[in-house]
Amino acid sequence: MATASPAADGGRGRPWEGGLVSWPPAPPLTLPWTWMGPSWGQHPGLTGIIQAMVDGQPSLQQVLERVDEWMAKEGLLDPNVKSIFVTCGDWDLKVMLPGQCQYLGLPVADYFKQWINLKKAYSFAMGCWPKNGLLDMNKGLSLQHIGRPHSGIDDCKNIANIMKTLAYRGFIFKQTSKPF
Repeated sequence: MATASPAADGGRGRPWEGGLVSWPPAPPLTLPWTWMGPSWGQHPGLTGIIQAMVDGQPSLQQVLERVDEWMAKEGLLDPNVKSIFVTCGDWDLKVMLPGQCQYLGLPVADYFKQWINLKKAYSFAMGCWPKNGLLDMNKGLSLQHIGRPHSGIDDCKNIANIMKTLAYRGFIFKQTSKPF
């Protein structure tokens, strides 16, 4: 699971200029969740993230290198192994990560260019669109929401629970993103 927590962009409509602040692939994966820094102008009311939490943390480049090392260690870069990221919406991997990477002059790995949008998967499985994202999906599946909305690791835990519940009901997940 992947969810990006962006810093503020000063109202310029370019959130990547503020930077990503967390990278939380979800349990049970073995890749540890981390804050990222430096970043500026957090949204503590929305995410609970304050600047002190990201000061001194690894850069996006370092985190992406760790992700790549982890993907290799887990055998997920083997062309015979199928794996895919799951997000709550297309924004994290379609807009935020590519924008941040472009802004910093970093490449975007191919494995970030396809994903499952859980909102779309949920709507295929349940026949209705979750307007309020994870909150609506949890409610529609009679699941208790875990933690704080928009807090990266909590979002990933909720994504994992929703996926587990849909899979238990027989839903088969498929890529929802369009190829770049």
